[in-house]
Amino acid sequence: MRAQRPDPPRPADWRGQPAVFWVYVIRSQSSGMFYVGQTDDVQGRVRQHNEPQKNRSLFTTRNLGPWVLVHQERCSSRREAMKLEKRIKGRGVSRHLKEIARQSASGC
Repeated sequence: MRAQRPDPPRPADWRGQPAVFWVYVIRSQSSGMFYVGQTDDVQGRVRQHNEPQKNRSLFTTRNLGPWVLVHQERCSSRREAMKLEKRIKGRGVSRHLKEIARQSASGC
C-alpha cells in the first residue's frame, strides 16, 4: 500500500489563516471564448494566462487573448472549488453567468 503524501503547504498557511480558493471565469477579448479554472491567487493566475512564456494552460495558449476576468466565486477549500469548477463546465459557462446575473438582478 502506498503512503499518502501530505498536501503541500498553501500560501496562506504560514500566517495561520485558512487558505481561500476561487473559481474564476476569464474571457478572450479576441475570440469571445470562456475559460474556467480554480486557484488561490486569481490575479496571478490571470496574469499567467496572458503571459505566453508562463502559461500552463493549453486551452488559453491555443485560444489567443488577451484574457480578462469576468467572474469569480469564493470557496472555502480546494475540493469545493474543484467541484464548482466541474459543475460550471458541465452546465456551460454562459448558462452559469446568466444565472448569476439573474440572481443578482432579483436581489437573491
